[in-house]
Amino acid sequence: KPEPVAAYRAMNTEGALIHSTGRIFVMASGQGVVGAFDGDEWVNGKGGHLGAHDIAEAPNGDIWVADNANRRLVRYSVDLAQLQILDHLKFGFVGPRYMDIDEWGRLIVADQDAHRILLIDPEGPDGGTLIGVLGDGAPGIGPGKFDDPEGALVDGGRYYFADSDNNRIVR
Repeated sequence: KPEPVAAYRAMNTEGALIHSTGRIFVMASGQGVVGAFDGDEWVNGKGGHLGAHDIAEAPNGDIWVADNANRRLVRYSVDLAQLQILDHLKFGFVGPRYMDIDEWGRLIVADQDAHRILLIDPEGPDGGTLIGVLGDGAPGIGPGKFDDPEGALVDGGRYYFADSDNNRIVR
């Protein structure tokens, strides 16, 4: 059984990302910090994300954080300079925990507490455009219904969602 090459200390880690540059990013939810490592060395961190979950890389190399406790998504550069915030006022976020990014840079967001999946173009006018929504905000099962969606994955033109409390994967 192979031994881990490195161990990174980050309280209540919820998300991890191996960036295209080789840098490793972690979402240390318990500390509220997005951390960056080069090899085994801590190089940078940004706070203000207590309870945040997922972290993902956009096609241009930017990093997105699903900051559910603050009901927002935050975009960072690879050096963790804050570039953009998409917040609940415009998109109706209740608890955006998980996300993926398609080849066009659109965000696919599992808003667990709102029982919805959102498709967002962050480059749209006025700070981003909501392109589509699956789910109506109430938990349920059946076409267009979710109960605590916790995962989002894009594979080419296919989109998958982990519909946690319905014990299913939806494509």
